[in-house]
Amino acid sequence: MKSIAIVGSGNVGWHMAKALFNANFKICNCYSRNLERAKELAIEVNSRPINKISEIENKCDVILVAIHDDATDEIIKLLDQQFQGKIICHTSGTKPMVNNLQNNESGVFYPLQTFSRKGKVEFSNVPILIEGENKEVQNVLTEIASNISSNVQLINSKQREQIHLAAVFACNFTNHFYQIANDLLASKNMSFDLLLPLISETVNKVKSTSPEVAQTGPAKRKDQKTMQKHLNLLKGNDSLQMLYKLISTEIQNKNNHA
Repeated sequence: MKSIAIVGSGNVGWHMAKALFNANFKICNCYSRNLERAKELAIEVNSRPINKISEIENKCDVILVAIHDDATDEIIKLLDQQFQGKIICHTSGTKPMVNNLQNNESGVFYPLQTFSRKGKVEFSNVPILIEGENKEVQNVLTEIASNISSNVQLINSKQREQIHLAAVFACNFTNHFYQIANDLLASKNMSFDLLLPLISETVNKVKSTSPEVAQTGPAKRKDQKTMQKHLNLLKGNDSLQMLYKLISTEIQNKNNHA
């Protein structure tokens, strides 16, 4: 089994380290600029915490960089200067694979999932998207990923960019709509829990049919009276009125082209 160093103790690094450790991989180091955060994760995965890149153990095979996108290139460049013969990969959905490393090989190990520190993640269902600068790197990363997930795919940087964009619509934007719904209900002293069965059924439907077929609601039906009632209820909130109109128009346009 390959030994792995985890660079980053945020949500992705935290869950990734635990999943790999539970699959019997050796986590040689957990790095964070904040040593206390590194210690918290290291305790979970029986590893040595560090807050200096130079302290990563030379015997590790793979260095997994799970940090903010803005700092990824700088860290990978620093790793490439200090180590030789490693596979250095990042976990970003938007950044391309880092090319032209001088002393090491490059790859991407992207888990397509949303992570929170306290939430539990069933990694066996998480798609892990792999990219490598050559077949050997692809094979190593695929083997590692296959030990924690049943859904491992080779995806290039352009495809991964598009996947990440789609994920923002499907996850981040949808969650913001949940927040809007929560605020609308709370303004009338009602609980968001009322919507949970509806949300669950909506998710269940798109597991067995296309989102286009699953679409319902007043915009789909072109129910102008109901839509105007909704706009009246949003009177005084110009941004939500605009959003309601925009999304409704998008639904109708999609329906017209179906």
